[in-house]
Amino acid sequence: MAKPEKILLRSGAVRWAARVHRRGAVTATKRFKTQAEAEAWQRSVNNKVDRGHVLPAKTTSALTVAVVVDDYLNAHEIPSKQTGAYTTVAHDLGGFSVKALTKQHVRVWLKKLAETPVPKLGPKGRGRTTPYAASTRRKYFYALKNALEWHASEHGYALAPGMFVDQPVPASWDNPVERRITKQEESDLLEAAEGWGEQWPLLIRLDLETAARLQELALNGWENVHADGKSIHIPKHLSKTRRARSGKDFECDT
Repeated sequence: MAKPEKILLRSGAVRWAARVHRRGAVTATKRFKTQAEAEAWQRSVNNKVDRGHVLPAKTTSALTVAVVVDDYLNAHEIPSKQTGAYTTVAHDLGGFSVKALTKQHVRVWLKKLAETPVPKLGPKGRGRTTPYAASTRRKYFYALKNALEWHASEHGYALAPGMFVDQPVPASWDNPVERRITKQEESDLLEAAEGWGEQWPLLIRLDLETAARLQELALNGWENVHADGKSIHIPKHLSKTRRARSGKDFECDT
């Protein structure tokens, strides 16, 4: 039995990749935080195979989307805000086998999401009368694409032809701004904000200049203000998209 492979992730964390391979079957793989856990899993899977259990065949007819998503999440460091997209994919398409899933299935799924009201989320959540936004449907699409393409590459099998080619991928934003705030509205807003405290007009002015999100400004620090005093840096841990932005993205006129 091959020993688990030590893997260093980009975040600096260490994972141990365990593999079990039997001829004519897909290589079963799974990652763990410790070598002991990886070796225990290998022994468990090998014992099951020795007792008559079989690994999925290379045709992927027994491999489901739910298993693929689970393997992907175990093998990658996914920010907690992004795991919901993968959970939704597993919920909606998890029962499909990878072999049975087609380009048309993906297209129908995306169309259905565009027509389905957002359900109640959590015990205290509220349902909506509006369907899933285009940006949300886009996240779900790329979560499915990431998981399936990674798994197929990792295990050496092919997806259905053209699975993600020429798909009508939802836009990242489907609510275009119809108008801008007027000078009079800006003046009225700043005047009203003065009653909340002197910091509020300053924060509103900064937000109007940069169009940054609230947490990107309120949680930021002076160390991220550039020396020229006209631009700021948004660290990735403050950004909703987990991507740092800087320089001309946030230049101020004054």
